[in-house]
Amino acid sequence: MEELFGELIGQAFMAVVFTAIGFGYLYLRYRNTVQVQQVLVRKYENSYANAGMAVVLNVAAATFILLIIGLLVAPLLHWLRGLGSFSS
Repeated sequence: MEELFGELIGQAFMAVVFTAIGFGYLYLRYRNTVQVQQVLVRKYENSYANAGMAVVLNVAAATFILLIIGLLVAPLLHWLRGLGSFSS
């Protein structure tokens, strides 16, 4: 019973967080109630939680891609700087 209650609280918390993020994102981006409602219906199935989830996933994906690029470029730059120190 406690596990079920804990899971329900966790899901409700995540729904509230995603809803707040989606609401904030849409109103900061469009700043017009009519336009926000149109985008909400057209792209996010009339759910601020869906909009928030999309924002969080896009930010996570962009962060992951930048991390991978950084991990690939850093050794290359280190290697290129090392080549210049051996020239006479």
